[in-house]
Amino acid sequence: RLVGVFSDRDVLSKVAFEYDQVKDRPVREVMTDDPIYVYESDSAIKSLSVMALCGYRHVPVLDLNDNLVGVISPQRVTDFLQRHFKQE
Repeated sequence: RLVGVFSDRDVLSKVAFEYDQVKDRPVREVMTDDPIYVYESDSAIKSLSVMALCGYRHVPVLDLNDNLVGVISPQRVTDFLQRHFKQE
């Protein structure tokens, strides 16, 4: 079960300026609780919409049993587009 995500956004907003106060705390105290995610069966456009509308650069991908199976990121989207729409 996905309970949270610890992202670059969490580092910048919750850790960077308070490092000495949080360096020994568990990740669960500084991660994003109840993150937005997509299912592996969702369309690619839904994943891109979540990224664009919610402002997340990395979005967890779950299977239909709610197990984490991956993370969609701008780099992975770019790689996919380059592989599938290669100019010849």
